[in-house]
Amino acid sequence: THGGQIRLPIVGALFSGSHLGMQFVMGRVNLRHLSVYTSRGVGLEGMGAPRARFLCPPEIILWHIKGG
Repeated sequence: THGGQIRLPIVGALFSGSHLGMQFVMGRVNLRHLSVYTSRGVGLEGMGAPRARFLCPPEIILWHIKGG
């Protein structure tokens, strides 16, 4: 979803290419016993979305996974 690519203050993302809707547009979402993180990524969608970013900086996530 690349964070919606075009974001406005207060409103947030204007659209998302995800079939799951705006809930998973970016960031962490907790679902029962599962955490899901959607990164804004570094690319641009082309599926009907403008190939631009506005107030949605690219990001690369680095995870540190530790055993229990």
